Amino acid sequence: MTKGSSLLRRQGVRWLIVLVMAMISCGYLQPASAQGVNEAMQSFIQAMAQKKPHEILAAFSQQTPWKYQPYEIGTGRLLKAAVVSPKQMADDFQKKQGWYNFFLAEPNGYTFRLNFMRHKPWKKRGADTFVAPESDSGNTYVKWRLEGQRWVIGVIGETTP
Repeated sequence: MTKGSSLLRRQGVRWLIVLVMAMISCGYLQPASAQGVNEAMQSFIQAMAQKKPHEILAAFSQQTPWKYQPYEIGTGRLLKAAVVSPKQMADDFQKKQGWYNFFLAEPNGYTFRLNFMRHKPWKKRGADTFVAPESDSGNTYVKWRLEGQRWVIGVIGETTP
């Protein structure tokens, strides 16, 4: 192989990389890790049902907070929301406290996790929200948002005492 053909081959590879990146940014190609909101919800349901902390944590953004919105049982009245930072989530999951307990510990985590263990499909409402199968009020839900090429949880609503 000559020096000139080696240079052409390297330039060709660079142009191919530029072309693929341009196609991804324009939406013509999706990275292998990208998935739709339905698949993101299915992954989250499985992670909850199987008590997989790392997969639960992966459903949330690593850059921006998510919101927990509780509703009062019986009245459906909005209670005080919590805004949860990625750092708080990571710390709580590492120390097995706080939000880790909400998702995974007994008895409170079990109560929320029941929504995911009944093997009934969640009902899709709109383009990005899923309501728990047995939530008559619609106040137990997961609302997703697109962050770059990835769906992440933006809001979790829950009917609670």
